[in-house]
Amino acid sequence: MPLADYNALLSKCAVTDREYEILKNGLVTPYGDGNDLTQTVVALCAEPDAKLVYELARRIRPDAAQRMRRYPAAD
Repeated sequence: MPLADYNALLSKCAVTDREYEILKNGLVTPYGDGNDLTQTVVALCAEPDAKLVYELARRIRPDAAQRMRRYPAAD
């Protein structure tokens, strides 16, 4: 997900939330378009945890949920 979406979601989580733990373990990487100024965050987690983060995004930031990709490593 884009870094701005990541930061917005993370700010809505309590540090005791499972979603917070998942997001904090994300990997910040350059975006796949080759633009070094654009960063994205890849959540390194199992599918059930990815669903938790996706549902969080759908509830509090639906526009972010639309930008999330289910299996970015498969590209």
